[in-house]
Amino acid sequence: PEITSNSTFEQCGNVPSGQNCSKSFQINISAGTSPGTYWVNSTTIWINNNTAINTTNAYTEITVESNPVLEVPETEITGTVNHSTEKKVGSFNVNSTGNDALSGIEFNCTGGNLPSTWVSYTPTSISSLPAGSNQTISVSVSVPDGTSPGNYSCRINATSGNDGSDWLWLNITVPLDDSWTREPESCQKNVQANQTGVLCTITVQNTGNVPLNFNITPETLTNYTYPSATSFSIAAQGSYSFNINYNTTGAAVGEQNTTTYKISSNSSLSYQLTTATLKIVTIPWWNSYWRYRKAIYLNETFGIERVIWPVEVNVSVDGHINNCTKEIRAISI
Repeated sequence: PEITSNSTFEQCGNVPSGQNCSKSFQINISAGTSPGTYWVNSTTIWINNNTAINTTNAYTEITVESNPVLEVPETEITGTVNHSTEKKVGSFNVNSTGNDALSGIEFNCTGGNLPSTWVSYTPTSISSLPAGSNQTISVSVSVPDGTSPGNYSCRINATSGNDGSDWLWLNITVPLDDSWTREPESCQKNVQANQTGVLCTITVQNTGNVPLNFNITPETLTNYTYPSATSFSIAAQGSYSFNINYNTTGAAVGEQNTTTYKISSNSSLSYQLTTATLKIVTIPWWNSYWRYRKAIYLNETFGIERVIWPVEVNVSVDGHINNCTKEIRAISI
């Protein structure tokens, strides 16, 4: 029953003239009793001196008011989430323990050092939760790229539109990540002797969440190549590019030189290797069947962009030369 009394029958015995008898009843309203108006009936029966029996009825009006109550039984959610990762870390329950439905329940994360933008809820809100029922809420955390390792926490608040709120802790650990990559793994080029230039560009990417220090050293003897940098640091999620340059002064045609460079770091992945290969070649300008040659030199600074530069070359024949082949060759030196 929703409404009960501590007693349903009381006696006064004989009541002398000029005196009275009073009895008290305690009315109990059960938890979850729906709001509304209730009536309690009390009947009094007595016998007069002339043995006539009389009765009277009294009605007591009881108003049960609306009392929606929100409770979260859990006190904490804990989890481990890597940076650059979204993960479900746990769940909590919203209980409607009052006598009326909860409405407009919203969730947010406040306080601490865990940003609310990292946290998502499923469902995202509850429009109505009947009295005596509950709803399970899943909690996911998305940790951005490069987030520093450590512990992060906030208070998850469950707040209703027609009652107060309850809360629990959300505690997340972001592990250390000192991963990194380098590209390319190898590079090679054919070049002429007595030339200088760039063999290739190596890019090192810090894919972790802590700063890293790097050193570049040759693992094998190098005669013609060298790195443009021998040490550098990269912030979390940052990158650094350096060149493998060459200088083939004194090299002989036909030589092939391969150097393995060790890119070492203070991370758990201690090093990676990149090989650089140069082959010394010659580009023939003179062919034995040619009778005349003329070099045209084009000097221009273009910066770093590749351009198309049209060149017009006219070859005239006076009519006294038979079997003339007009061959034009473009050579980059």
